[in-house]
Amino acid sequence: MTQTLIFRLNGSELSDRIGNKAKNLKTLKDIRKIKLPKTWAIPWDVYQRYRNKDDDVLDELETALKYQLDPSKVYAVRSSSNIEDSSFHSFAGLFKTLLNVQGYDNLINAIIEVWDAANSEIVTNYLDNLALNPEEINMGVIVQEMVPAEYSGVLFSNNPMTGTSETVIEGVPGEGTALVQDGVTP
Repeated sequence: MTQTLIFRLNGSELSDRIGNKAKNLKTLKDIRKIKLPKTWAIPWDVYQRYRNKDDDVLDELETALKYQLDPSKVYAVRSSSNIEDSSFHSFAGLFKTLLNVQGYDNLINAIIEVWDAANSEIVTNYLDNLALNPEEINMGVIVQEMVPAEYSGVLFSNNPMTGTSETVIEGVPGEGTALVQDGVTP
């Protein structure tokens, strides 16, 4: 059934193949009781079907999106791979986040952009520096209802400049793409 291509982040049937960012968000929601906007996760086996050129996957995904999402709402479409937001590597700003996505066609295109970013030159170079194999990337996707942003930021549990074990928060006014994708100094 196509609904299993996308899971509500609060669902009990949540896949274990949703990526680290989605798992971390679920932990923040369930254990830390932090309020999140409505959030869905697309597991990485959908990405694997896309990579393997499965002709039916995009049609099935669109059907699943139509079952769960409201086309009049605006969404953020975010990466959630098995290797980002881990204890060892953040990959902050290397994968894709698309904001203010509205409509099913635009959602599908945004999901494809997130998937394709897993093979970008910047990601490949980063993986080479870490001696990681690009074939090991499993890319899940998070879809979240947008909320107005007064400030946005990134939290690092290790200092990204020195590697020392200290919490660093970088923030900017407005939406976070200026920080994580455009390279604005916080």
